[in-house]
Amino acid sequence: MQPTVHRFTREELYRAVWSEPVRTLAAKLGVSDVAIAKACRVAAIPTPEVGYWMRKRKGRFARVPTLPPRPLGFKDEILIGRGRQWSWHRGLTDEELLKPIPDPPTFSESMDQVRQRATAAIKTVAVRPSGTHPSIRKLQEEDAARRERGRLSPYSSWDKPRFDSPLERRRLRILNALFLGVARAGFAPGLRNVNFEPLSVWVRVGHQQVDFELAPVREKQRRKEEQSPEADRLRLIIPGWPNRAEARATWEDDGSSKIEDHLTEIAIELLVTGESLVREGALHSHEWRIKLKAELEERLRREKQEAERRERERLAALQQARVDRLLKEADALRIARDIRTYVEEVRTENLRSQNPYPVEDVERWAAWAHQQADAIDPVRTGAFLSTD
Repeated sequence: MQPTVHRFTREELYRAVWSEPVRTLAAKLGVSDVAIAKACRVAAIPTPEVGYWMRKRKGRFARVPTLPPRPLGFKDEILIGRGRQWSWHRGLTDEELLKPIPDPPTFSESMDQVRQRATAAIKTVAVRPSGTHPSIRKLQEEDAARRERGRLSPYSSWDKPRFDSPLERRRLRILNALFLGVARAGFAPGLRNVNFEPLSVWVRVGHQQVDFELAPVREKQRRKEEQSPEADRLRLIIPGWPNRAEARATWEDDGSSKIEDHLTEIAIELLVTGESLVREGALHSHEWRIKLKAELEERLRREKQEAERRERERLAALQQARVDRLLKEADALRIARDIRTYVEEVRTENLRSQNPYPVEDVERWAAWAHQQADAIDPVRTGAFLSTD
């Protein structure tokens, strides 16, 4: 039996867990109550406290909390159970795709309200916070190890410290401030591929990974050998989706301000981008589902046409085979009659002959010939009644 994945919106799951005990709901769905509780916890859906259903059965007051707003960056669709959960359309079967298309997704909060929530979550990002984020500390420790290897061995020049220049140290300070700011608000930052440009930096906002880049701005008019890394400016970009060439937002050092002056604004924008990605993804999935349904319907229409064509050809071939058999049976009947006529002619001619063959031999032959005629005769055998 194929495992089943159950799909809920936050509102649907909220109503479900407050309509009956979680264990009862879990038994109906064929999942564990732990899985339902975890899904509710991740999606910020309140669940009945211990004793709620006892108070309700006794007719006592049992408060039902309202459903809070969806956490930033989380999808509204919740999957519980095991099954086809991969791919953008979450493993929809052909039967599900053929159902009526739901209305386009709508969102109860405006983006201005989302920005207000992000602002309240971030509050302020300190330019020089106390402490170092673990990801940044790891980079510093790796750089220290490179520095020590360089001190001990003259052959390690290829593995120089990555963040030794003033510009790179400043870049780390900015990332550290942003990482600590978003982590304090409950979001997970991270980075990888630190030995390549641009740095792969991101913040996990709900289900979304919001990438951004913090890189030097090189002066195009100066030759590479004349460029001074210490004099370069920094630019922070939140790339667009799906076209990364179109930036959602950009901050750059200029004569009037530096990126450090915009850290709170940048952190807020990262959270807002996470929510924007959820909404854009939901709209894209809705449009793609319409396209998938149309393609599926077209494929099924072609398959039906092909099946009907093959059926017509099968019936035509069957009809032709029956006609061919009928003609063969008519020929066989004529041959059987010819054999019987021939037998009678032999008998007659043998009686008229001056040197007739022995009657016993002729009759023995005639009996054999009649048997062959009867075997060929479709009327005697009943072959004409066959519909195969």
